[in-house]
Amino acid sequence: MSALFASLLRSSVLAAGALAAALLLPAAARAELITWTFTAHVTTGFGNLGGTPVDSLMGAPMTAVVRFEYPWPDAVPNSVTGEYHYTNPPYSFTIQIGDLLLPGPPEFRIGVTNDWPTVEFEDALVIYRAVSTPFPGVPGLFVDGFEVGLYDISGDAFESDALFTEPLPFDVFDADGVYIAVNGCTAQWLAEGFCLAHDFALAGRLETWTVPEPGAGAPAALLALAGVAARRHRSVPRGRAR
Repeated sequence: MSALFASLLRSSVLAAGALAAALLLPAAARAELITWTFTAHVTTGFGNLGGTPVDSLMGAPMTAVVRFEYPWPDAVPNSVTGEYHYTNPPYSFTIQIGDLLLPGPPEFRIGVTNDWPTVEFEDALVIYRAVSTPFPGVPGLFVDGFEVGLYDISGDAFESDALFTEPLPFDVFDADGVYIAVNGCTAQWLAEGFCLAHDFALAGRLETWTVPEPGAGAPAALLALAGVAARRHRSVPRGRAR
């Protein structure tokens, strides 16, 4: 057998072994596209959307869908704040209010805060836009606030600032600290891509947090309804990466 042939054969065997090893790796070690879906109903708001009073949207269903990759690098490498930045496509973050679909911003972020030393909150998961975007169908109006937030003042919700994939029960967060919110302004208030004041706002308390079952085409609700899961599971690390 020639030295060249032996070398090629050895390289092929090594490559095949590496491929087999990669295929045998646990799913958590490989990149996954994760979808989270949040639902709520509009319960509060002010202002108008191009002449349409926000009051007309009271009670309308709200749905936020975020698609992100896991694992993903933390842009703020410390033990308190995890910042995971995504540019779509292929990742996306959209909010629908009734029949009105608000397209996602060109960049969004997932923030995981663990034991933040403030009086407002200690732990939080916030999915939010990075830049303001035009409001569809309403010239001169911009969407500024565009987020899903879950806050816990006790500091018990998370044990680290690591990104994770599984929805958590709402009772590990504050009852009034889970929401979908959208707000914005007219061009006169826009400065450096952000609103200095807001002309409209809509918000609703989160009701469900779902994720598709592996291999399923439609999302299946997990135990993320408010008050469903009891705090007896406190001994299990929450918000940890798989």
